[in-house]
Amino acid sequence: MLFRSSEDRRNILSILNKKLNVHENNQEVSDQSDVLIICVKPQVFKEAAQSFTTESNEKMIISVAAGIEIDSMASLFGEGSKVCRVMPNTPCLVGRGISALIQSNLTESEIVLATYIFNSVGKTIWVQNEEWMHAITAVSGSGPAYFFHMMDLLKKAAMKLGTIPIKERVIFLNNIKNIINIPNITMPKVNICDLNKL
Repeated sequence: MLFRSSEDRRNILSILNKKLNVHENNQEVSDQSDVLIICVKPQVFKEAAQSFTTESNEKMIISVAAGIEIDSMASLFGEGSKVCRVMPNTPCLVGRGISALIQSNLTESEIVLATYIFNSVGKTIWVQNEEWMHAITAVSGSGPAYFFHMMDLLKKAAMKLGTIPIKERVIFLNNIKNIINIPNITMPKVNICDLNKL
């Protein structure tokens, strides 16, 4: 579903993936779909949700809008609607993300389908308590930004030390790539807090 997408963006999407059916009208998308995935900023979620209607509660509606709770979705789509809230993270862009999901009124087969969809960009975990989504948003959803900030600080420090730009990039990226494997290899033998003592 494309919400308020410009003509230029629709054209770009069509060029990038010939298998995409790009529409200007969200109602057309809803009428032709069994699963609707709403990927918008939370401040326009309500407007996007109100841009289409569903004739029954049989469609599975998945929200990737941060902070939009199940109750809010139910108030927009109906109490008996089949809804799923997802918190993915940036590594999904390279197929190595992790997505936390919570659902209401989904059947077992729909849970399997939602899992399949988000496994295509990494791994999925299902949570039972929506309160947990706040922590997941902070740690998993926002976590990559902290690492990127740390990477930027290390890069600036390396430049101040006068390292050769090309060499600095090779060393830097190799460090990042391999350091993240250490917890997987050493845990549970070594507490993650003690890794800096290795």
